[in-house]
Amino acid sequence: EPINNFCKRKIIEAQELIFESQTLYSQAENLLLEELGLKDYKPQYKKTYTAKLSDALSARRLHAESFQPAHDDVMECIITIRIEIKPLKSFLCEIQKGIEVGSENYLENGKLFIRVSNLSVNGFTDKDQKYISDETYKRFRKYKPNVGDFLLTKDATPGIAYVVKEDIE
Repeated sequence: EPINNFCKRKIIEAQELIFESQTLYSQAENLLLEELGLKDYKPQYKKTYTAKLSDALSARRLHAESFQPAHDDVMECIITIRIEIKPLKSFLCEIQKGIEVGSENYLENGKLFIRVSNLSVNGFTDKDQKYISDETYKRFRKYKPNVGDFLLTKDATPGIAYVVKEDIE
């Protein structure tokens, strides 16, 4: 098959997958809004607003978007329809911080070492892979993610969340 046809086919496949992902995301979003009783609710985002420093400090959040008045409106709607709001930690059995083995332990081959930068909302990526020795792996094996673990990044790409779906070593 000529390279042009191969490339054309791959581009079409990628576009179809992007469209499918957008459709599935939209369906999931609509289902969530429907379950929350917010299907037809349209929050009014404001271009300018103020917030108290004391609120930011008590919430331990300094990100301006966190204090967008539309978020308060959504929370009020959720509360009025009596949906119980629980903190994420109430659904988690154990919170464990990952570890960086240090670049001095990276090898050309060996056991794959997954770093925060290898995590995306779609799972693990192959970019800039690092490897460690069997010995280093054994020392840090307790940090190995298991099927069902909820991974949440706070470094490199903050805010990425992913549930491990298959066993990885």
